[in-house]
Amino acid sequence: MDSVMTSRCKRVGLTELDDFAASLLEELSIPVIVGLTGSLGAGKTTLVQAIGRVLGINASITSPTFDLIRRYDAPSGITLVHMDLYRLSGGKDAANLDLEYYLGPRTIALIEWPDRLEGSVVPDAVLELRLTDEFDCRDITLTKISRETE
Repeated sequence: MDSVMTSRCKRVGLTELDDFAASLLEELSIPVIVGLTGSLGAGKTTLVQAIGRVLGINASITSPTFDLIRRYDAPSGITLVHMDLYRLSGGKDAANLDLEYYLGPRTIALIEWPDRLEGSVVPDAVLELRLTDEFDCRDITLTKISRETE
């Protein structure tokens, strides 16, 4: 099966992040796995926080760097799963996390550092957001990935 990718880039300032998160949520088909890529400090967790706000999650969303995975329940019944896999060394570490447990039918899974999975336990991200930090704006490249069937 071949990958089909479409991309677009948008420059988003911090004051526009909630609006961007709202428009992104309108495009998502749930359940969905979103890989968040970008350098340290590029705004991956900040984007997750914006998505959480738009979903109506009142809990404080912080980077799960040491917990690796945090779950948040939105009033709508959607579960937001935030994963930060920066500390993993590869697929073997990821296999021990039991990630499938977190991926339910009403789940938005946002995975920081998805490259640490090495494709071992989670299917290819159906959406990739690449963040590039420049001053108070983020360039966010959205890539939709789908699989063609033979």
